[in-house]
Amino acid sequence: MGKVYAIKKCHHYSRHLPKLCYRKTRLKATFKFMDGCWFPLSSPDDYAINKLVGFSRGRHHKNSVRCGWTPNKEPGLIDLFFYLYIEGVRHEMKFTTVEMGLEYTLEIDLSSNLVYFSLRKNGLTIVNNSLYFPTPRCFWGYILFPYIGGKLPARTDTKIELSIT
Repeated sequence: MGKVYAIKKCHHYSRHLPKLCYRKTRLKATFKFMDGCWFPLSSPDDYAINKLVGFSRGRHHKNSVRCGWTPNKEPGLIDLFFYLYIEGVRHEMKFTTVEMGLEYTLEIDLSSNLVYFSLRKNGLTIVNNSLYFPTPRCFWGYILFPYIGGKLPARTDTKIELSIT
C-alpha cells in the first residue's frame, strides 16, 4: 500500500524529507494504524491529538488542514479528528472512530472558504463533512506527515502505513 512511517519511542517525528507544495487544495491519503498506535490512556497528556497527515498554506501553526488521532478507550480503536489552524487559531473536532490494522482512504479538499473531509473504507464512504476554512492568501506550503504528541513523545515505537497522492 504505502510507506511505513516509524516513530521511535521518545521521539515525535518519523524520518522523512520535507515535501513542499504550491497552491495545494487537495490531498488523498491511504493509511493504516499499526503497532504502537493504541495504548491505554492514563494521563491528561495522553489525550493530546497526534497528527496523521495534512498540508499547510504557509506555516502549519498559521494555516493548515490535517487529520489528527488519539487512541480510543477501547483497545484497537483510534479516534480521528479534524485538526485545523485558521490564522493561528487551532480548531479540533472528533469526527469518527476507526479500527487498527484496517486500510482507510482520507480525502481533504480545500475550496472557496470550506474544507471537505471524506473517509472511506473498502470504497464506501464512512464520513463526509465540511468545515469553514477561509482560503489562505499564501500559496506555498508543505505536506504534514505523522507526528506524535503535543508535549509527550511516543511512549513506544509507533508505526503508521501511509500513501499520499
